[in-house]
Amino acid sequence: MNQEKSFPGSGREAGFLRLRLLAERLHFPHVPEIAQPHGGLAEEKPLESSEMTGKPSSFMRCLSLCLAVVAVASCSFALDFSFPRLVNWLALSEKASDEIREEERISEVLNQDASYLSLYDSVRNPDVRIQDFVRPGEELRYQAKWRGLPAGTIRSSAKRLAKLKNRPVFVFELDMESNDFLSSFYPVRTSINSYVDAENGRSYLIRRRVSERSREYKDRLEFKYDFRRDNGIPEPVSKYSVTDDGGKEEASLPFPIPGNLQDMVSIIYYVRGLDLRGVGDSRTLLLGGRKKPVVTTVTVVAEEVVSVPGIGAFDCLVVKPETGGSNISGNFVATRGGEKVWLERNTLIPVMVSAELPKPMGVVTATLVHAEGSRLTEFAKQAD
Repeated sequence: MNQEKSFPGSGREAGFLRLRLLAERLHFPHVPEIAQPHGGLAEEKPLESSEMTGKPSSFMRCLSLCLAVVAVASCSFALDFSFPRLVNWLALSEKASDEIREEERISEVLNQDASYLSLYDSVRNPDVRIQDFVRPGEELRYQAKWRGLPAGTIRSSAKRLAKLKNRPVFVFELDMESNDFLSSFYPVRTSINSYVDAENGRSYLIRRRVSERSREYKDRLEFKYDFRRDNGIPEPVSKYSVTDDGGKEEASLPFPIPGNLQDMVSIIYYVRGLDLRGVGDSRTLLLGGRKKPVVTTVTVVAEEVVSVPGIGAFDCLVVKPETGGSNISGNFVATRGGEKVWLERNTLIPVMVSAELPKPMGVVTATLVHAEGSRLTEFAKQAD
């Protein structure tokens, strides 16, 4: 026979405990504990972070607070609750939530179970001297086509050498813009900056400005390889943040990373230093994401000749990137599978790229139309 659970203390405290129990059963994460006899707050379970954007957490916080107010108001007569007391309780809720978020931030960065990092023990990005394969001022332009129709342009450039944290870095830019035809129903304009160590090839920072149809936002992913705990133990982390078109910024908690990482732009240049010579050659790399790094394998699956009007024909290695069979859409890098890249055999510079779009949109391709400041043209042959 079920017994009713007893609640110690005064009527108000018993009412608080009933409210707290109800909130826990309904999974409201931000209802505070009542004051205990010794004056402290009861132990609070760690909150789940919102991971990417924080929006679900903000919504649930607002919803739980509103429902808690309604619940308190409905039982205010029974609890002999006055309006000033209700205001003080809401203030306590805000303070408790702030303290919990700060506690969560510390535990996520320093004390969380990072055993998942052992999954990357066999995967490491080797050092690549980017400056041996890239010339400042290099610019490559591609024409994008969708279902055989011109859709826009892509420009990839090595803007300059600079200094970041006393390290020599390349500043790479990738710009994508839809043409008038595509913009008439799906305008796209994206600009990405990547900051990459010129001597070892690791990415430090990638910033992106995106405009798609009526949606605009800016985001950034930073890799802090020199981050240390308070006790001095090294613990590299990544940090993601996004700013909407209204200027509101939301940042995720720092996330432990296993070591040097690439980003979606730096890998275009980093791959030039890898030993890819023929069919069957394969390399496994780590790309940074909003949370855990993404294990990406690039494999040479074929050898073909690609003719570029106005430039010439190139002997190419056809490379297929794979992400362990997983769809990583929603990460900072995004792919749906089916991508192929035609790399010129000697320089490993992309000559053509194809990628599958969500069904039923089909396939989009990007083909080189202009090369400036690179060694690529040295290996162009007479087109048949």
